[in-house]
Parts: sequence; C-alpha cells; structure tokens
Amino acid sequence: MSGNQPPLERDRLLRVAADLGVPIQIYLEDARESFVTTLRDVDDDSLDLEPVRPIHGNLVLERLLGVVRVEFTVAGLPVSGQARVVSASSKEGVRLSLPPKLLRVQRRRFFRVRAPEGMEVLVHQGDGVRARALVDVSGNGAAFRAHASDVDLVPGAPLEMVQFALGPGRTFIAAATVRQRTSRTSTWSAERLVGVEFEGVSPRDQDRLISWVTERERAGLKERAREPARPIEGAVLLIDGPGNHTRMRAVVELGARTTRVPMYGEDDDLVVGARVESAELRIGGKPIFRVAMTVERIEELDHGTFATLGFEGLGPDERLRLMRSIS
Repeated sequence: MSGNQPPLERDRLLRVAADLGVPIQIYLEDARESFVTTLRDVDDDSLDLEPVRPIHGNLVLERLLGVVRVEFTVAGLPVSGQARVVSASSKEGVRLSLPPKLLRVQRRRFFRVRAPEGMEVLVHQGDGVRARALVDVSGNGAAFRAHASDVDLVPGAPLEMVQFALGPGRTFIAAATVRQRTSRTSTWSAERLVGVEFEGVSPRDQDRLISWVTERERAGLKERAREPARPIEGAVLLIDGPGNHTRMRAVVELGARTTRVPMYGEDDDLVVGARVESAELRIGGKPIFRVAMTVERIEELDHGTFATLGFEGLGPDERLRLMRSIS
C-alpha cells in the first residue's frame, strides 16, 4: 500500500461492503495474526462488525486491541485502511473507529516455481490432515498432487489450513480455497493436480513466502542461463538496418545470451563483429525487449546461412523476461 495513492471513496466502499456482506480481514498491528468477519453497519464514526474468527489457531480477544488494518475487496477492487479497536466481544462483535481513508492494495504478482523434489504440503480439513506432494508455489497459491480419495477437493472448497516448510525453522501457514483441479495423463500414469489460493496471509508471512519464491526463481534462472540455445516456438527478431529498414527473421535458436537467425541476400551488413544498433525480440507476438546486438558468428550449413547474434547491455528486467519466456 503506497502513501502516494489518492484516497478512495471511503463511505461508499464501506456501505457497499456492508450491503454485500463481503469478508473483512483484520490484521493485528504486529501483522502476526489476522481474523475474518463481515461488516454489519457503518455510522458516522465507527464500523460495527460480526464477531471475528481466526484464520488459524485460537482467538484471544485481549490481543485485538489498539490499531489494526482492515482489508476487503469490493467489485474486484482490494482496499485497505487503518482503524482503532473500540470494543471486541465474542458475542456482540467488534466495533472499530472509522478509517480516516481507504487506499487500493497493490497486489504483487510473482513467478510460479517448481517445489523441490520430496517437498510436502499438509492439508488440514476437519479432524484430518493429509500430506501431499507439493508441485509448485507462487506468492499467492500452490499446486499439489491429489490422491484418488481426495474427491472433496473441488473448486470452491475451503481448506482450514495448509502448511509447508520454507527452510529450517520456517513454516508457512495459511487458510486456502481450492481454485482448480486438473488431470494430466501420460503414457505411464495419470496425475491429479489441485491448485489452491492462499487466504488471510499476514504481511510478515507473505514477505517470507515471496522471499523463498524469489530465491528459488533466481536459482532456476541461473541454472537455465547455462543451458545451450534451443528452438523457441513463435520467436522472431526484428532487426533494424540501413535506411530505417526493418527485417523480420524467425529465431532458429534462443538462449540466455545469444540468438541464431537465418540470413538472406539483403543481410550483407551482418558480418562477424558488426553491431546492430537496435533489434527487438518477440515471442508469440509479445515484445520481450529491444537492445543492441553484435554478430558473433556466421555459419554456412547445408540448409542455409545463419547468423548468431549476442545481446548487449541486457538489464536485470530484460534478462528476467527473457529467461521466463524460454523456460
């Protein structure tokens, strides 16, 4: 949440939230725990909410004191604001001061990474706990392999808690909702996958998860950067030439540092050591980046002549987009 954002129409958003009965997340000031409830009514100086229930663990009302952060979503717009706890009762509910302002929550999107071999997620539902093989994880969800007996894990099904280790002494815990269930069949086996979205994650736990995902992503990108160039479907290179002439060449091979394209009669300017001032890489019609390139090698093969060009001055963002595109 950025302090530079303009405040939203607080009263209207709160009234809509009360009318629709949307879930309200209440985060404690230390961000170590969050609670879920709904907004019953809004008056001139306070919010009247239903009794809260914890995302996980036992609720201790004495902890629900001081300044808290409320967060909810109306018509797809996630908003957040700070409020002060006026009173909290397990029977009568919670009363908060009116937030001075509401700001839009800036959701960050993160790359999905493969889970390490043998990593498991514990799925808590009712009195049972299931251990399932974790397939991949992102900043807001995960996928795991389901068993034939997991017939209740269908889209929309709430999960009381999922937990998995992020390293020694670091366990990620959150409530979740099943968003997807798919089956993949190969020659040897059929694999059932369940995708879940995390809910009620505290900012502290969110940061820990994001750090773990980022570390895994960077390690994967470094590993792929050492792989040789290979064919990438739908990749083309737009090469600027003399007289503002742009040539489009289908990419034969693409790697972390170079690309190989066929040469034709008009490409006599592409000689070893020549510098292309500007070339744009596109994959599937989507621009990846535009950079300068240098011709590193010319090859005469049985099926034609090919030029290998090296990327110049790729920044961290461009290299990340490239590696994600070819992974």
